[in-house]
Amino acid sequence: MSVLHESLDPYDEHNWWIFDSRLTSPNTCELCQALDGTHYRGDELELAFPWHVPMRVNAIRAMVHVNCRCVLRWAGASIDVLASPYGMKQKPDRPETPEDLSPSQQFGFRQVAKHAREMVSKKLRVLK
Repeated sequence: MSVLHESLDPYDEHNWWIFDSRLTSPNTCELCQALDGTHYRGDELELAFPWHVPMRVNAIRAMVHVNCRCVLRWAGASIDVLASPYGMKQKPDRPETPEDLSPSQQFGFRQVAKHAREMVSKKLRVLK
């Protein structure tokens, strides 16, 4: 995961945060388990988590309740919030095939790149 640059504002509408409730712990409450994996824009943080505490550049303690150990982790930044949530492009670019590969390696590279583009396109359709 990329680290958010210190000069950027975590409350900017272009920054996205994902709720990490630490599901592996037996002490995680049901409310936090229900919130696990939800995404929030930077400008929604103060409304959704009024008592949050910034910990590091890429992590914010959510403070859903008094003894909350859950964290909001930086998920990425987007240029256009509505057109590309979570910073994803609408159509992934086709990568250049390296010239120094053998013909069978080039074929494998193209197959993997095609599969990766299909998965990103499928993810974008789900997000819409």
